[in-house]
Amino acid sequence: SSWISESFQNPQNPFWFDIGSAFGAFASKTSQLNATKNLLGIEIRSTPFQTSLLNKEKLKSTNLHYLQGNAHKQNLSRIFNDISNAQSFIEKIFIQMPDPWFKKKHQKRKLINNEIAEILIKNLKVNGTLFFQTDVIDLAVEMRQIFDQCKYGKNV
Repeated sequence: SSWISESFQNPQNPFWFDIGSAFGAFASKTSQLNATKNLLGIEIRSTPFQTSLLNKEKLKSTNLHYLQGNAHKQNLSRIFNDISNAQSFIEKIFIQMPDPWFKKKHQKRKLINNEIAEILIKNLKVNGTLFFQTDVIDLAVEMRQIFDQCKYGKNV
């Protein structure tokens, strides 16, 4: 959890987690408008991640950090464990416009599946917020069904 104390001025503040943060526009703006929250973005693609880092440096933000990587079980578990060890918690999770992976052979690449949904909901503060948006209706319906079936779903 040392990366948390090195990356955030107030690591004990609540965390807002932006999964698939792309070029960081949402997380950057949100961090500026919510100084008492820690914004953490994760992005798998290199170019958007690098752009996010450059924008963070320009802002000189002390409540914003980006990680490059995949939001899979091991990474999420490590991140959530580190946040907990820093005496903080996840208050909000944002998932905006995830790749729908329409082709059958690519279905396994989807960001949200039952296992990931369980990890997200389990680590979200009771009465926390999970914000999901997409412009693909079938994906929205599928994600809603997955989250509704979570055994921890009552916490959202």
